[in-house]
Amino acid sequence: IYQMVKHFKLKTIGQVAASGSAFLLALIFANYFPKETYGEYKYVLALAGGLGAFSLTGLGIAITQASSRGYDRLFKETIPLSLKWGAGSIAVALAIGGYYLVKGNVGLGFGIAIVGTAMPLISGLGLFTSYLNGKKDFGRLTRYASYDTILTALALGVCVLLTKNLLVVLCVYAATNLLFAFIFWKRTLRRDPANDRSDSGSLG
Repeated sequence: IYQMVKHFKLKTIGQVAASGSAFLLALIFANYFPKETYGEYKYVLALAGGLGAFSLTGLGIAITQASSRGYDRLFKETIPLSLKWGAGSIAVALAIGGYYLVKGNVGLGFGIAIVGTAMPLISGLGLFTSYLNGKKDFGRLTRYASYDTILTALALGVCVLLTKNLLVVLCVYAATNLLFAFIFWKRTLRRDPANDRSDSGSLG
């Protein structure tokens, strides 16, 4: 019961931090970013998220279940797995980006290509949360996930205050998400090293 209460408390704190940073970022976009450009920004993110249908689904659940039983190898392989199963979404993003470039929309064209290419890797690195969840390390799970969200929002907020260029903002979005996800993925492996034990049924 104590663990359940502790988990709920930490999860609530993390959700409040994430919601607060997302709300402040939305205010910055609403007050300092052109409305039409913001619509294009949201379109790119929604499109990149939708392309996730081409990626491996259920990997986060598989990692949580495997690591809870002491099979950690799957988590160590998240980067190659994400790139392998995200190849389809990357190809579609490049094709759509190329279409907009041909139409003369450089911001959308390069933006979709960059964010769409980075998204599978961002998603894969972000699975440190699933690994920590499986290890029941809820304290670090909450801290790392909150820091990741807050730092990314902070970087984007500063970027929006400095420029109104869609492509620059999208590049900062992709770069900061990749950077902070990698930092916390790497830190998770360093603080809680994953073993090489594998469970053949993890992805089955």
